[in-house]
Amino acid sequence: MTSRRVSNSLALRSFSRLGEKVAAGRMRGPTQAASRRAGLAPLELVLSVPMLMMILSMMIIVGTAGSWKLRTLANSRQAAARSIWPRDGDNDPKPDSWWPASATMSFHSASPSLIESDPFSDHYVVRGPVVPSPTGGRPLEVQGDTLDMTLGLEAGFAEIDRDLPLWKQLPHRNHYSRDTLFFSGQQWQHGAMGISNNARRILVTYDYDLARFAGGTVGAMTQTANQLLSNPARPMMGILDREPELRGFYGDPYTPYSQDRYDELSFYPPASVGCDFDLRPRVDGLLVAIEDVPCRMARKYCEMYRLRLMIDPDDAQAKQHIAELNSFMSSLGCDEGCEEPPPPP
Repeated sequence: MTSRRVSNSLALRSFSRLGEKVAAGRMRGPTQAASRRAGLAPLELVLSVPMLMMILSMMIIVGTAGSWKLRTLANSRQAAARSIWPRDGDNDPKPDSWWPASATMSFHSASPSLIESDPFSDHYVVRGPVVPSPTGGRPLEVQGDTLDMTLGLEAGFAEIDRDLPLWKQLPHRNHYSRDTLFFSGQQWQHGAMGISNNARRILVTYDYDLARFAGGTVGAMTQTANQLLSNPARPMMGILDREPELRGFYGDPYTPYSQDRYDELSFYPPASVGCDFDLRPRVDGLLVAIEDVPCRMARKYCEMYRLRLMIDPDDAQAKQHIAELNSFMSSLGCDEGCEEPPPPP
């Protein structure tokens, strides 16, 4: 009974206060409560527009900055790629559509190298095999700079300086520069290494000094070379590659320092290229080639006289030379003789 009386008393007090508020006119309906914020939406929009414009401006500024950074990186790579041999960069214009003429694109050597050491310098393929001395002496030392990739690093450089697209009064600019390392590898070409296709690689791959390893050999080699150059019979050997009748007929004048010394009108037996401890097989092959020189020359003369007879069947001098060559080749025991061409139909 006591708890029921307490609850009834609280309920009567609540209804009493509610009635006092209604009577005092302090309680309104939903329509009356909403009417107090009428006209505030346009004001809130006006107040938020500057903030929205600031956010939009910052988006444009940041987006433009990112675009120029990417363009600077791309053009630094382009500057390096367009300057690698056989290109020189002079005939490659700047991208007009998105790289202004005032921006910089250049190419330069990355010296000193940003890489402290070549990570592949100790690889067996790069440093080469250790060549011991056949007599138990000092081995050949590999020249580490020959295939050192740090010596071939180049850098493409691009730089740009542009105003901000908005808020240009700010103390900031789109100023970016970028170096892009590029491995050209040009130092491994024959011209850059100072060698030709026919030169020995041992001079650039190994610390090779013949005087240090075999001092007497240098003197013997020099003496032999001088004997060959001062040989009084040397002018007589001009027939092996300077014979005027052959060169005149085939219209192929001799070039003393041509790239292909052993052409079809040169009868010098070429020595085989290689490096062996036992030179006997190479010497034997060279001796066989020397013994075959007379037969080779006779066959070439026969070919020339047969062509002359095909041009002029009444060339009596050509017929006489063919007969003499047949006798000469028969005395040498050559495999082939010299036959006259068949009569014209």
